[in-house]
Amino acid sequence: MNTSELSERLEYYGLKAQDPIYASVARTIDRSLSPALDGFYNALRARPQLAGKFADSDAMARARAAQARHWKDAFSQGLEEAFLKRSNHIGGVHARIGLEPRWYFGSYARVLDDLVTAVIAPGWQRLLPWKRAEARRVAALVKVSLLDMDIALSSYFTDISEKVNRLNLVLGEALALLADGKLNIPAVDLPKEYAEVAADFNSTVAALIPRSAAWARAWPRSPQDRARSAPPRTIFPAAPRNRQPTSRKRRRLSPRSSNRSARPARKPATPGV
Repeated sequence: MNTSELSERLEYYGLKAQDPIYASVARTIDRSLSPALDGFYNALRARPQLAGKFADSDAMARARAAQARHWKDAFSQGLEEAFLKRSNHIGGVHARIGLEPRWYFGSYARVLDDLVTAVIAPGWQRLLPWKRAEARRVAALVKVSLLDMDIALSSYFTDISEKVNRLNLVLGEALALLADGKLNIPAVDLPKEYAEVAADFNSTVAALIPRSAAWARAWPRSPQDRARSAPPRTIFPAAPRNRQPTSRKRRRLSPRSSNRSARPARKPATPGV
């Protein structure tokens, strides 16, 4: 959310970024927020699914301090850019740790129960029965309102989650068929929120079918067909060797002539013998 969206929300809520009434609320928070947070975190420790969101007791203490600072600064500094940044950060942390909205709304309901009493029946006025009854009425109004928002938003997020799961399932099955080489698959059908995704996917698959057919015709199927369709190999003649001319050729002797030359010479005959 940006600052312009915050301004739009403030106008719709009937709030102001700066209001003199915030100062009196800030004084009440200074007096009463710490015990209210103590009760809230004690209840949180009793629920393993919530206590498990914190790495250790130190992490829980840091979260408690940040929450107290956020509440105090909201009423002492006003609902401006710093408030928006803190709120966005808190929402991001809740998303990362997987905190469901119901626990967020419930946490506010528990803390506001004590703060409403502190505003309506502060100090000794809490001993007055009609003051306590008035505080309970206002606290009940606030808590039921938060519960109603919790249920409505939980239904909203459940619907979104189911649609995202269907998107993953349908596209996952279609992509698995494509990976197996099956292009002639039926068109995917997705929820209307993802109609553009379905149209883009179907058009992409439809464009692949004629192209794959052209590739199949151009590429031979058997090794013999691929060999026949391969371009002829060009054989280049060997370059002649550069020999230096000789003035005298050697005479090569055959094996027979070489044997004759190797025989010893015959002695001349002696006369009278």
